[in-house]
Amino acid sequence: MEPSLSQGAGFGLIIGGGVFFAVVMNYVTHLQNKFSQYNSHKVDEFVSGSRRVGFGLLLAGILSSWTWSLTLLESAVKSYSMGFCGSYYYAIGGLLQVSIFSVISSKIKKNANLVTTFPEMGYFRFGVPGHLAFLWCGFVCNAIVSSCILLGGSAVLHAVTGVSQYASLFLIPFGVAVYVSFGGLRATFISDASHTFIILIFIIVFMFEVYVSNDKIGSAQKMWELLESLPPVENNYQGSYLTFRSEQGAIFAVISVITGIGLVVADQAYLQRAVAADPRITSRAYFFAALCWFVIPFAMGASLGLGARALSVYPDFPKLTDFEVGEGLPAAAAATYLMGKTGSAMIIVMIFFSVTSSYAGELIATSTLVSYDIYKRYINPTATPPQVVKVAKYSVFGWAIFSSCLASIFYGAAKISMGWLFNFLGCATASGVFPIALAFTWKDLNQAGAVGGSVGGMVLAFIVWLITCKTYTGSITVDNLSNQWVSFAGNVTALVMGGVISIVLSLIWPANFDFDNTRNKTSLAEQNTELIKQESSGTTKLDETKDQNVEIETEIANSDLDMDLNAEIDHKHLDQQFKKYTILVIVLAIIFVFIIPVPLGEISIKSSSATTMTSETVIAPSLSTAQNDGTFTYDKVKSTAKERKHLNLKNPSDANEIKSKIWNYYSLSELIQYLGQKENDDFKYKRITLQFPDNLICDSATIVHELQRELNIVPQANQDTGESNTAQRVWILADTSYSACCVDEVAAEHVRSDLVVHFGDACLNEIDKLQAVFVLGKPTLDVDAIVKQIKTAYSTEQKVVLMSDAPHTYLLPEIAKQLPDYDILIADLPKTSRAKIIGYTPPPTGHKKFNRVFNTDTVEFGEYELFHITSPESPRLLQLTTNFASVTTYDPISGTVSTGPFPNLMRRYKYVHQARMAGTVGILVNTLSLANTKVLLNTIKEEIKEAGKKHYIFVVGKPNVAKLANFESVDIWCILGCDHQGIIIDQINEYYKPIVTPYELLLGLSDELSWTGKWVVDTKNEDPDTDEDLPPVFDPVTGRYVSTSKPLRQINHLMVTSSEQGGVDDHDNQLVKRFSNAVAIKGTVSTSAIHLQNRHWTGLGSDYTEDENATGALVEDGRKGIARGYDI
Repeated sequence: MEPSLSQGAGFGLIIGGGVFFAVVMNYVTHLQNKFSQYNSHKVDEFVSGSRRVGFGLLLAGILSSWTWSLTLLESAVKSYSMGFCGSYYYAIGGLLQVSIFSVISSKIKKNANLVTTFPEMGYFRFGVPGHLAFLWCGFVCNAIVSSCILLGGSAVLHAVTGVSQYASLFLIPFGVAVYVSFGGLRATFISDASHTFIILIFIIVFMFEVYVSNDKIGSAQKMWELLESLPPVENNYQGSYLTFRSEQGAIFAVISVITGIGLVVADQAYLQRAVAADPRITSRAYFFAALCWFVIPFAMGASLGLGARALSVYPDFPKLTDFEVGEGLPAAAAATYLMGKTGSAMIIVMIFFSVTSSYAGELIATSTLVSYDIYKRYINPTATPPQVVKVAKYSVFGWAIFSSCLASIFYGAAKISMGWLFNFLGCATASGVFPIALAFTWKDLNQAGAVGGSVGGMVLAFIVWLITCKTYTGSITVDNLSNQWVSFAGNVTALVMGGVISIVLSLIWPANFDFDNTRNKTSLAEQNTELIKQESSGTTKLDETKDQNVEIETEIANSDLDMDLNAEIDHKHLDQQFKKYTILVIVLAIIFVFIIPVPLGEISIKSSSATTMTSETVIAPSLSTAQNDGTFTYDKVKSTAKERKHLNLKNPSDANEIKSKIWNYYSLSELIQYLGQKENDDFKYKRITLQFPDNLICDSATIVHELQRELNIVPQANQDTGESNTAQRVWILADTSYSACCVDEVAAEHVRSDLVVHFGDACLNEIDKLQAVFVLGKPTLDVDAIVKQIKTAYSTEQKVVLMSDAPHTYLLPEIAKQLPDYDILIADLPKTSRAKIIGYTPPPTGHKKFNRVFNTDTVEFGEYELFHITSPESPRLLQLTTNFASVTTYDPISGTVSTGPFPNLMRRYKYVHQARMAGTVGILVNTLSLANTKVLLNTIKEEIKEAGKKHYIFVVGKPNVAKLANFESVDIWCILGCDHQGIIIDQINEYYKPIVTPYELLLGLSDELSWTGKWVVDTKNEDPDTDEDLPPVFDPVTGRYVSTSKPLRQINHLMVTSSEQGGVDDHDNQLVKRFSNAVAIKGTVSTSAIHLQNRHWTGLGSDYTEDENATGALVEDGRKGIARGYDI
């Protein structure tokens, strides 16, 4: 995605916005300290807003702390990927968790009214082990959440303005830390309210822009039409974007709920708002905040997320890579596309506000953990409240630096995005849900259950996460660890095992804890609290001196703390709140989780005329040869369809999955858009032929069905070849006679095709007449494994060319990107004049060789090592091995690497040698559609003539053994196919005479070519002086010795005498003369002609007689015209 705003705009927002809010919030805090009862220099006001924050400010704080950049971006990503249900299921994840905290918060206010952190509660109930276990959960959660917030915000700022992500990751936290360190929690509440207000305004604007005012979409009807034109969503009901019934959505909903619960319970930022609230309004504020928050991600996904997917049908909409989608960029792309620079500015301001407000909560939360649970608990137990607040202020900056560094590591070294961290979050945090929540609500939770559940559940989750990744995906990589099923396994394990361990152990050994021991108790005044309790019970007698000291210390402590250490707790009201909101949360969950999505899950908003596959449908399209329902079947196709390994199907019998995979693999959206082009209100391509290789013919029925449906082509079992006025028609090319990699123009002309759509691997040779489209497919590769193999095979000093077959070429830049220290040259696909490649944009210029384009003017290939992904056919491999310093092939299926010698080349070497010895060459012309066939044919004829050999030209369809066996006098065949896989017809050596490519023939005909252990193509640079000590060469036909220099021109060893010294006279029409033991054709020995001489039947008038001086056959002009009217 290209930036739409300047870097100046990005830095201006980050620095200017940071300075502005720092100045404003610090001034507001100054006025508060001077004119109100609240003083941010007191520790309780700094970390918990004096525990008297009102309903409106608290609701805004809860809403803002849950509105991260992740909320705005990931919800849009899920709608972009899954459809309408994506943002809904994301929103449920937060709705339930925040509403559940309305229940937990009432218990916090009742049982631990003065506790500031949940690790503090862990210490009061379970001692140091419980405290450390909870503290670990808190820091892990805050670290991941802080990184998520920063990564999402920096990615959008970089995409829209071009600002360095590293700069954003450090500048944003510093600006927030400035005002948080001065104003504390109340300052964050005030900034939260202002930021959230602006975010909501912007979301409303985006909703109106998408569904009302912009012509690109502008209405719900247009949105539906655009989504209908897109490929179906994998594993969604009927492939619809507008359904709640989604396998991915259901899995994501579970992950979202578990992740959200882990966040709310294990993130100190959320507990801190419950601590800061007035006890009378805590539950109500959390419940209504949950309802208000639900609207934000749901609206973002339904507008910009779903809008980005719908807008992707437009050619000028930016193409987003998978990594860019993972970074959360669909929303930014849609806003910029719809509203231009205004939309870009709005999206970065909105993201900046969400980052600063939510990140401010994380800074306060972690500074509280550091100051209360590390400094006060273990470093300086006698620290006074002013000392604690001082450490808290310093900790704000410390955590800002730490989280910036951590997020930079995730972004740079680990290549981890915001989306990856979201999927991982539940694995790391959900194990603490039950232990932490039960610590405030259940008296029987014991130390073993609290520690074992929180830490043991996390360890078990990591183990299951890694094992599932290895077994389900085959390897543990960064990308595989974020797989939806892998994340699902880790998240569920964390939540379930954390609960099972904590509950089971506590049921076996119940603690029966008295919550009176945690009421009115705080780490900052533990000694004073005990003394007050003892004095009120009348059980302690102190002397006068001690009483005076305690009173002085208590007055100082209370003055600094600004909290009532003997506050009365309204148990009745809090119990009522607990019961009331428990019922409301259950009702809310039933409505949003079951009543709304489940009935609608059976509905997908589809056109009444749309056809949907419920099983693998077989279509009977027209073929290039006459067929009818009685003679044509798809039985072979059905059996092949069971495999479809190229699609990586999870369930090969799932028609919806097959359909979705086919849309994505073949880029059908782009193909349909290309085929639907019009000129003067008429279709540009009316007669379309589809050419499939054998391994992809199993997908042809589905592809034809989709083309017919999307292009409104009426299926016809038998289409004639007559001209059509306006309608489009589609044919599948049956019985194509050429190599699978070549475009079969001849077969296409049988139906007067306007366009050939070629599927699968292609040689990309220039074609002669028709227009063509290449649909290569999008096969997958284990990029990390390939990078590892390249690093193992080559040093950084070696020059390496990356090449592959055509379908895998789109992955080469990604591989090269992970090898920055290597001198890499990529072999791109060439641009052809009469063809388009779907899903790939060839480079406009470059050095062309081997039907590839290299981004350089000139290149000495002999200086490069070749790393070829997939194993080329033997002719292609021979061409490559004779040009590069070395050739390494990588098999993507088995993951094996081969560096040679290649056994399949041994026969090719033999055939090149036989080409040198041959006397008669048969030229098979079977690819007249190639643009350079005639030029190549003339070149070969001249080279054969120059080498003193004889040739015949045969025009054939697809050669077979029986056809070629009729011409026994031919020593070797040269087939004028492409060099990509032109002789794959002879894979089992069944032909009586060798079949070579033009490249191999010309290699054998080279003048001074001698064997040096390495085949060389540039024969002009060979040394003309041949070493006489080279191994002798023998004619494979006669078995006689032949010189290594010019084997067919030195005929002394055959004792041949010729009268044609000095050339052949023009009037000499003799073709053949008989010699002793040999036959010469125009002065050149033809060993194969000996066989012609000795045949029993010699034709009408023998060329050979017993008389040595007899004249042979003469060349005469034959009859001309059409033979007809024979009398028998």
